[in-house]
Formats: sequence, C-alpha cells, structure tokens
Amino acid sequence: TDSAPGITKSLEYAFEKMNIPVPDAQTLRACVGPPLQESLKKILREESQIATAIAYYRERYSISGLFENAVYPGIPELLEKLKESGFRLFVATAKPTLYSKRIIKHFDLAKYFEACYGSELDGRFTDKIELLAMLLREEEVEASQSLMIGDRSFDIVAAQKNAVRHIAVLYGYGDHKELSSAGAEIFAESPAAILEQVKTLGQNASAF
Repeated sequence: TDSAPGITKSLEYAFEKMNIPVPDAQTLRACVGPPLQESLKKILREESQIATAIAYYRERYSISGLFENAVYPGIPELLEKLKESGFRLFVATAKPTLYSKRIIKHFDLAKYFEACYGSELDGRFTDKIELLAMLLREEEVEASQSLMIGDRSFDIVAAQKNAVRHIAVLYGYGDHKELSSAGAEIFAESPAAILEQVKTLGQNASAF
C-alpha cells in the first residue's frame, strides 16, 4: 500500500505535540519505509526525544494513521495470480506486526498471505535482515527458492544478506539511484511488471 499519508500525518502530529518544528515534506517522505527509529535519529538529537516522538506517533497512527493509505493499482490482481501459480506469499515489513496485520485485513489483502512478519513495539526485528532471517527459519523456506519484492534499500540489503533473490519496485518510495546503490539489478515499474520479472526468474519460489 501507499502508506505515506498516514505516516507523515502521524509524524506531523508527534512533532507538534513536542513543540518541535515540523520537517519539510521531503524529509517526512524519506521516513516512509525505513524503521521509524532510524528515520527519527536523522531528525532528532536525543534518545529521549526519539522515544517521545514514537509514543506520540503511535498515539495517532494506531487509531487512524494506519488506514490513511491506499492499495497500489494492480496489487490485488498480482497477488491473486502469484497465489494461483503456487507461490507461498508472506509480508515482511519494518512496521509493527500489530499494525501490519490490521492494514492487510482492512484492505482485504490478508487472504493472499500465509503470514505477516513485522517488528515488535519494543523495537525487536526492526532490522529487516534479522526479520527476513527469522521468516525463512520459522516458515522453513529455502532462501535460494525465495524472492523479496520491495521498494527501499533495506529490502534489497536484507535479501542479499539472506541469499534471497530480489526485485526492486520503482512505484514506491525508493528511487532507482537508492535501489541500485543497494545492489538491485532487477527492477519493476508496476505490479504487472513484477509478474513478468517473476516469470523470468523462474517458478516455485516464495515471494516476500
């Protein structure tokens, strides 16, 4: 989903509650995708400020922010076709699992996935390398037969560190420069293009 509206509005809410100047739109946009704590470290100076900002952020995000997004056109059709082709589908996200499960259920996407793996509210598994490793282990999935589909450098790096193939999508929040710098070599500009790339890479893989 395009989750920027809910994330940026909840960040604005947090900064306003703290009486801190709200960063510009570009800075807020850069917070979409990476672990929230990592993004806030680039904006706030003190650990205590980061903890306070996260608390205020969740105050709004947990109620309304998580639903202030939209499914990218073509995603339900892509997921349907992947599932029909025999792929095992999982969600791997830096968002807390508590929120991620509510989001995919709200947008009627949960039916496509076997499981949803996210971070914990206490900060565990915000590192996507560790998160993906746990998913592979828990689901007993072979890394060499798996595929990560993501739009930020964190997705690409996690895939590489876990010996998982990957497709970098360009309709999200990471541009070609960011993704290629992280090591991406295969790109997709739309959900339909993802399907074509999957066919090229081969069959019988799990998709993350």
